[in-house]
Amino acid sequence: MANVLTMFRLLVIPVFIYFLAGSREGSVVAGVLFALASVTDWLDGQIARRTDSVSEFGKVADPLADRLLIGSALVILLVQHRLPTPALMAVLVRDAYVMAGFFVLNRRGITLPVILLGKLSTAVLLLALLLAILGVPAAVYVFWGGVALSLLSAAVYTKRGIRQFRRPRAGVLAGR
Repeated sequence: MANVLTMFRLLVIPVFIYFLAGSREGSVVAGVLFALASVTDWLDGQIARRTDSVSEFGKVADPLADRLLIGSALVILLVQHRLPTPALMAVLVRDAYVMAGFFVLNRRGITLPVILLGKLSTAVLLLALLLAILGVPAAVYVFWGGVALSLLSAAVYTKRGIRQFRRPRAGVLAGR
């Protein structure tokens, strides 16, 4: 069931993009789709953990769907000048950096668990983006808070990733 919700979220993203990029009138529909996709993100994680059905697909597709949803909203809101460019760029660069880091670590067989700070920053960013999509002025302040949390979580992931990356693999002598 969790993977079905993740697939649903992936399929909603192009429809969301269509409405958000189309016109200001489409913002309400885009907001509803964005909120729905955001709720399914939380729900699929709850289902996977409670039913002990965490899958390899879910481990990859869930964060990918999150980043695609957030990234597409960021790019469109950037083009529409609804949020400050430096903050939007910081989140886009941070997401690309973290995804690249997870890819590099994954190729070495290293996985880092999602941290609470990462979940919190995603939740704040989702709220800020929803507010921006709906045209709520306070979105800017909430978004800057999400940016700060997002950058802080990237620093924590970096520290943990470097620590894991430097650990010698089984059968490999340290220092050689």
